[in-house]
Amino acid sequence: MYVTTNTLVHAATPTSWTDPEGHVWCVLVVKGKNLCRHLDIATSNHDSPGNTPPMAAVGSTSVSGAGGGNEDQPRCECCGQPLHEGQKNEDRSPAPVVSEDEWYCLDELPEIEQAIDDLPDVHASNKKGLKRLRHREDKLIARWEKLEQRKAAVSRARELGCKSLPEPPCNVYRVTPPGSTEKIEHEWGEYRKDYQIKYGYLPESKTNHRVPQAAGGCPGNEFSEGNLIHDTELSDECMKVDDELTKIHSKVSTIWNSRIGT
Repeated sequence: MYVTTNTLVHAATPTSWTDPEGHVWCVLVVKGKNLCRHLDIATSNHDSPGNTPPMAAVGSTSVSGAGGGNEDQPRCECCGQPLHEGQKNEDRSPAPVVSEDEWYCLDELPEIEQAIDDLPDVHASNKKGLKRLRHREDKLIARWEKLEQRKAAVSRARELGCKSLPEPPCNVYRVTPPGSTEKIEHEWGEYRKDYQIKYGYLPESKTNHRVPQAAGGCPGNEFSEGNLIHDTELSDECMKVDDELTKIHSKVSTIWNSRIGT
């Protein structure tokens, strides 16, 4: 019997068999295709916690922003000031812009499918090989579950209209090199006190960046606060979603670092 989700079907109690040559087989179904897996992992193939229901396809966010000033000088689309250090590549060129869906790696399923296809055939007598294969399969299952969690969090934020997600012209996500988060945080630190005093926020209260610092989000300054949202402006439900998104940000950065080889 197979448990179905909106993108993937995996065996909760999978059917497995051994061929005449002694190879152990288990069927994993991805997007309606039977893919042969080489190890029955019924004891470790756990359901994704709180399986997400079918969701409408999540569209890409079109990015447009006003620069202003000298058109030859790259500028932050949100505040119109020269590009922040945390929005640049290591060679100081503008870091590449991607859509919201792309930055959250909601398109990761094909990579997972390919990794499944690449799993080796291991003979049933090869105990060490089977153990290594089980470990690889467990990692793929965990990777898929994290993808579903990201989809659920972003979809929920959109359904609720949470201000945790950005609006134009500040809805610009970048693939930034390691260390960029700290650069954005440094700039935000220089403006934080003025921002808190301006709105009467307590020093220990939390202000969120709608485009994450890890995605080169505008740090916030006297020219624009469009990428900032204080916890007091979020509903209780949106605060829960924002907490989920915050947990996801570092994981997404890890995926991007792996993709670009940093």
